[in-house]
Amino acid sequence: PQRTSIPHDKQQAVIESLSQRGLIKVVEGRITEVWLTEQGQQYLLNNYEGNSTSEHIHLRMLTDYLRLLRKFQGVNREQIQSPTTESQEEPTIKKLPLSGSKPTDAEILQLIQDLDKKLGTNNYLPIFHLRQQLHTRLSREELDKALYRLQKQEQIELSALVHTQNYTPEQINAGIKQRVGSKLFFIQVTVE
Repeated sequence: PQRTSIPHDKQQAVIESLSQRGLIKVVEGRITEVWLTEQGQQYLLNNYEGNSTSEHIHLRMLTDYLRLLRKFQGVNREQIQSPTTESQEEPTIKKLPLSGSKPTDAEILQLIQDLDKKLGTNNYLPIFHLRQQLHTRLSREELDKALYRLQKQEQIELSALVHTQNYTPEQINAGIKQRVGSKLFFIQVTVE
């Protein structure tokens, strides 16, 4: 409690509130030590959104959060393996020609299908994956126009992002802005 920015006179009430909600466990009658319960960890990982007005975080805060993630995920440094050269049964993505020419709509459609298969997105590919593959070949505007052409030809459908909590701001910004509503974010292939 002493290490928080919570005023001293409110610390006890905050701790009791967190304890009643099952987010922390209190040891003994006088609160001297607290830790996160499984439910508290779940809340931090899945639901917590900071409301600080600061645009920066301290390295210590980031380190603590990463430790929490590793602990919760059951991963420690020794378990993280470097990539091996053993072949894995992953679908390969057909490489587009390296020439300076722009990819055709058919090549873009094929790349969408290949990425969907490789990433296992069940015909619901987030646009940022496609942008990452084509960023050196097409500008944002050119890719948007190509996707609109494919949609007009009824080869794909574009749908909006509703729940943003699973994506980073950069990934969300890769979506296509609309005048009204959420960004177009997912690509679904409608042809075989």
